[in-house]
Amino acid sequence: ENSGNASMFKPIGIIFGFLGASLGGFITARPIRKKGAIFGGITGATVALTLSVILFFVNKSSAGMGIFIFMGVTLLGGIIGGITAVNLKFKKKY
Repeated sequence: ENSGNASMFKPIGIIFGFLGASLGGFITARPIRKKGAIFGGITGATVALTLSVILFFVNKSSAGMGIFIFMGVTLLGGIIGGITAVNLKFKKKY
């Protein structure tokens, strides 16, 4: 029995990938304050590719269709984080 099947992405992994990419997109786009979707998307794609490469090495196999779902959700998380960072208003402290 192979309980660590690479084609089965656990929902918790997808959630943490989304949250990590969202945080990364937010941190990347916040100082720039423009083009949040682009910078967030780049960050999300980087996170998705990095985690996918790690997954391939750990499981020593291909990930199947689950990898596309994971990459899409992670990319979307980065984009959402970037857009949120650009549109969030902070009060200035004087």
